[in-house]
Amino acid sequence: MVKNIKSFKNFPDLRICYQSFGKTGNTAFLSVIEEALKKRGHHIKKDKTIHTTLNNSGYQTVCRYDKPNFSGIFSNFGNNFVISIRNPYTRVLSLYLHVTKSESRGLSPSWQKKLNYNSQPLSFEKFLDLLSLVGVENIDGHTFPIASSSLIGEADYDHVIRFENFENDVKEIIRSCFDFDIDVSHKGVKTNAGGNIKKFYTAECINIVKNLYEKDFQVLGYSQDIELATKLPDLPYSGLRIPDLYIKESSKKSYS
Repeated sequence: MVKNIKSFKNFPDLRICYQSFGKTGNTAFLSVIEEALKKRGHHIKKDKTIHTTLNNSGYQTVCRYDKPNFSGIFSNFGNNFVISIRNPYTRVLSLYLHVTKSESRGLSPSWQKKLNYNSQPLSFEKFLDLLSLVGVENIDGHTFPIASSSLIGEADYDHVIRFENFENDVKEIIRSCFDFDIDVSHKGVKTNAGGNIKKFYTAECINIVKNLYEKDFQVLGYSQDIELATKLPDLPYSGLRIPDLYIKESSKKSYS
């Protein structure tokens, strides 16, 4: 494919392929997926987290870009391709508040290892410096830039869950994809990043995030104005569905 796509969570029984990124409401949306599977009559055994619950359920497969199963989901026109996005300002602040327990302590042990840093405490600006040093594309799905790990800008997803409009966007997916209703509640980790913008963002922090996620601001349609950090993006559309792009790219290869 055109970009370095990481992976999709594929739910064949629901005909949904979901590309998720950390701190975009993905935990809450996966809870909706779990309820949809239950309403289809599937038995779901609860595990420690929603992620392990679905991983072990037998109803989810993870299709990675470097595996043979990846082309299969792209060429299936019946699949609904879903992605969740968020303004980089609130996304990275939410991550900081999450991994430091709302600034009450330093990095969690797993994040100390990821960022190779264990000094306490840790300011937001220092956290951003560490992300810059390691590289947001080298850590995990909580930090990956969405623009460079998705097909936004090249093809249109059937549904885009904008964190800033989470409930309404997910309700639209339910209406479009299912013949039953599901209660939508934002069950993810609540950090109130949107309400803490002024507390944590200095001019230097703003500049660091602008540089780290320059393409996300541009491709996802979010304003770089910090005062608009909780506003909806002006998301561009290409008029080309993901399966159409797959056919287009396959045709290019066959003639090369």
